[in-house]
Amino acid sequence: KKVSRHIRNLTPFKKEISLFFIDTDEDVALNKMIDFTEKQLEKKTRMKTWVYLFSVSSEAEFIVDNYKNKAKDKSKKFILRLVDNAQLISYQILEEFPLYDKDNGDKNFIVTVLGVGNIGSHIAKDVLWCGSLPGVSLKVNFVDVNIKRVKDEFLYKYPELNESNYDIEFFSAHALGGEFDSLLKDKFSSSDYFVVATGNDKTNILAAHNIRSKCFRYHKKFPHITAVIRDDSKAHAVKNVFDML
Repeated sequence: KKVSRHIRNLTPFKKEISLFFIDTDEDVALNKMIDFTEKQLEKKTRMKTWVYLFSVSSEAEFIVDNYKNKAKDKSKKFILRLVDNAQLISYQILEEFPLYDKDNGDKNFIVTVLGVGNIGSHIAKDVLWCGSLPGVSLKVNFVDVNIKRVKDEFLYKYPELNESNYDIEFFSAHALGGEFDSLLKDKFSSSDYFVVATGNDKTNILAAHNIRSKCFRYHKKFPHITAVIRDDSKAHAVKNVFDML
């Protein structure tokens, strides 16, 4: 018996468990995570537990931070992670479709983000941060039908990303409207990279196609276009026309 106890001490229990709380209704996922976490923090276990909550709400962020502190106080092997799906999409876009080709020597580029909602704002933020490199000139155009609200919310959320620190400009236009066509002809003639993230698959597909055809008609070039398409079958159907995610 003494030997067996000694062996158990030398080879501690290393099993891990991972749980993912995700639901179309974020409140449902949050409440289930709370129920599980409350019970888990009271248990006496050496099992390492990873908990992932998929949510974009400030409430979820506050609750997760609170549970992290509780787990730390109890010396629990309990790790919580708040996962923002929009942030994951943004990272994936920039990883699969980089802003610029490091081998072509071009250090000046312009990015236009059409649709600055949850996903679009994450992409715009990551573009600004990733593009802030020595010797690189970056400009980002924000385009949204509700541009005043978008601008206020974006600068409130990321106060360091203001117009005095970065070369950014805000434009009001509907993705499929005449105002955006005019911007494509004049203001966005030098854009190298377009991200279309209006929140609607049909609008994103039509807008991406419009950008491609109008840029060739007006400027005889095909810029890089990434459209966020949630429906896999639709994304596959138009994959050869422009990049999808």
